[in-house]
Amino acid sequence: MAAGKVHHWKHGWIPLDAYARAVVARKRTEKVTTDIHPPAEALKRAKARQARWTHLQESQGPLTSSDGITSQRIGGFRVTKVDGYPEVRFREVVDFAPRPPEQYREVAKVAQDVLKPYPRAAADPLEISFSPELPGTVMADTGIGEPHRVRVSTRMWDEPGETMAALTDMKTRHWGVFAEANDLESFRRDVITHEIGHVLHNRDEDENKYNGVFTTTTISKGEIDQFTDEAVTPRQAGFTSAAAQVRKPGTAPPTSPLDVPKARWQVDTLGQKSAYATTNKYEYFAEAFLDGTINGSKATDSGKRAVALVGKIFGPGSEKPQ
Repeated sequence: MAAGKVHHWKHGWIPLDAYARAVVARKRTEKVTTDIHPPAEALKRAKARQARWTHLQESQGPLTSSDGITSQRIGGFRVTKVDGYPEVRFREVVDFAPRPPEQYREVAKVAQDVLKPYPRAAADPLEISFSPELPGTVMADTGIGEPHRVRVSTRMWDEPGETMAALTDMKTRHWGVFAEANDLESFRRDVITHEIGHVLHNRDEDENKYNGVFTTTTISKGEIDQFTDEAVTPRQAGFTSAAAQVRKPGTAPPTSPLDVPKARWQVDTLGQKSAYATTNKYEYFAEAFLDGTINGSKATDSGKRAVALVGKIFGPGSEKPQ
């Protein structure tokens, strides 16, 4: 390059103005690097993701078929079914290793036993997955979006000591109906049953999403919501004492908090067995449904009502709203 000039393919050597000379000078002094690749670990992960995706695309179809367990890979998910349990399908991220066959059978049997009295619900397969990623002491959860997939924590099988310690702590605090279990297998059954209560509640809302009416506390969408939101007093829910009320001179005696109506889910602890039930209307119904399902004739009146309501909505002779 001639001093102060740049060569153009058509016009030959052209003088540079002050700005162009500064740009050229900076380029001469700056270090030029040819390392345009991302860090080694990031590149490795990117290549692994690409390889995995390519493998997924090339391997649609049956994966396994053993012990009455069949799996099929669909995109990034593994869909597993258990022979004899059409009411349930397991849909899991393929990055998570499959669980032992007996665990799929255990969960599928619990779900079938719970859904058997409700043929309309059983006709729409329940979607479940095993998850090693649920936080803290969370043993299961249910998606709020359709199809309301239930995730169950693998810790209930893989960490028996820690799970029993959590169960003992919850039982001491009367935290929930599911905490009344005396062994791990019963605890897993009750946790799954509780989550199925969530699924049934959400399905009832789905079917009545355009029939909602405003109440003082929430929007009621279906018969289950009407049950959880109905007005009751703490006294009616079984409470017999409350904080003392201060009466100002010259005023009428204040109304006892025991006689102030609340939404049922706010005050009904299902015979003092479930503080968790008063978290919100969804946890309340799941706990009431669990109570009615596992305790039968010994369940609280609310537990019996919850089961009867599900029978009315999803039981024999019920029809899906048009």
